[in-house]
Amino acid sequence: VYPQGFWIHGKVGGPDAWTQVVAEDGVEIRGSEVRKDFKRDSEREGVYWTRRPQLFPNWWQKPETKLTNRPELVFANGKRLGQVTQKAMLRPKNLFYVDDKSDRLYVCLEGGQDPNRHNVEVAVKTWAIAIGIPPNQNWWKDPKLGEKHQVSHVRVSGFRVRHIGN
Repeated sequence: VYPQGFWIHGKVGGPDAWTQVVAEDGVEIRGSEVRKDFKRDSEREGVYWTRRPQLFPNWWQKPETKLTNRPELVFANGKRLGQVTQKAMLRPKNLFYVDDKSDRLYVCLEGGQDPNRHNVEVAVKTWAIAIGIPPNQNWWKDPKLGEKHQVSHVRVSGFRVRHIGN
């Protein structure tokens, strides 16, 4: 399991010289980390919180960003939790809420269970494999960046990619 992705950059590949990156069986790039630092919320029974991870780039993590475009992902025992738009909407039905003002991530598991006693994973990465442009860079804002890192004829295969928040 690779907690970091990888970046193929520079002038690589061509019509007669493909660059190939092939994973062995079972190789996984994971964009999440297990969290065991949840604290019980003092206001609501069965609700726990932890610091919200700062994803990079964080332009998706702004209060004005629609919920459908937010990159936050939370999994409990391999199952994705549903995201709600307000803390008051949290119910013991495997839900989570992100509070932008306090930089907290709230979780409410089935039956109000303590998330520290479960395998709770929170997405912390927004990319797994970057080809050409440096990860989280926008070539359309800087066309020279795209020219500098132009890559062609690359084949990537065999990787299992999980829990990338984007």
